[in-house]
Amino acid sequence: MLMMWFLRQLTLALSVAVGVVSALHAELWAILIGLQFARDKGFDFEQVHSDCAKAVEMLNDTNASLSSLSLSLSLVRFIDAFRHGEWATTIIWIPRNCNKPAYMLAKNVDPSSLEIIYLTSPPAVVVSLLEMDTLYLQL
Repeated sequence: MLMMWFLRQLTLALSVAVGVVSALHAELWAILIGLQFARDKGFDFEQVHSDCAKAVEMLNDTNASLSSLSLSLSLVRFIDAFRHGEWATTIIWIPRNCNKPAYMLAKNVDPSSLEIIYLTSPPAVVVSLLEMDTLYLQL
């Protein structure tokens, strides 16, 4: 219970407006929000795919994050603390050209929306990309 309180307090502290941030910071925030969403939904295992090699390296190798900027280091430490507990998480690097369905989904979201969108089935815009992935896997 104390750990959950601490994580919520830390989330509030980190969620202040930070102004313009780098792509790395945005990716780390996205990973954190995704992990929080998965935990809130009760998932026992979460596999995160990211096309940001640096973010994946920092989250999978704590020594790699030591030379990073303080904001990214704080996010890495927070994500690391959040990943520990009664669930399993893995973070995997996926090259952007191998992650076209996710990339297409990201590009087709209203940029002014800050809400998490939970899809139960793929939208039409990505169905053809998923079918191409399926054909590729069968080769």
